[in-house]
Amino acid sequence: AAVIPRPTLQQRIEMIGYALGTCRHFGIEQPRVALIHCTEKVSAKFPHSLDYVNIVELAEAGEFGNAIIDGPLDVKTACEKTSGDIKGIVSPINGEADVLIFPNIESGNAFYKAVSLFSHADMAGLLQGPVCPVVLPSRSDSGLSKYYSMAMACLTSGSDL
Repeated sequence: AAVIPRPTLQQRIEMIGYALGTCRHFGIEQPRVALIHCTEKVSAKFPHSLDYVNIVELAEAGEFGNAIIDGPLDVKTACEKTSGDIKGIVSPINGEADVLIFPNIESGNAFYKAVSLFSHADMAGLLQGPVCPVVLPSRSDSGLSKYYSMAMACLTSGSDL
């Protein structure tokens, strides 16, 4: 979350690949990946939404294996079926996202901080791609979140993530 401020298309693809590996490591055989945006509409004003179209096409062609990838979707539609139903959004994610891919560091960090503050959520942070596990909790995360980060690093080290 804190390494790539504005991911390119290729970096987004790699991020999704790492996230899918983590999901599969924890037993999610067909992960659902939501490509997050402020709306469900593609617009040239938001270049990442154009990347999303390319990513969905790659997923539909089987480039990510057994995974469901859709977007752009807003967070509520990605995580709550009723929201999509009310809006008339038809998506294979259908409110059941396992992974949220944010367009940039600002939106991802704001979401992470809001969830931890307002929902008192304990989460895990881990960099994917380095040779060895690198935990990345926020300095202000709870002790439990920091513990979860270390546990996830231990559980995923030595795997093919």
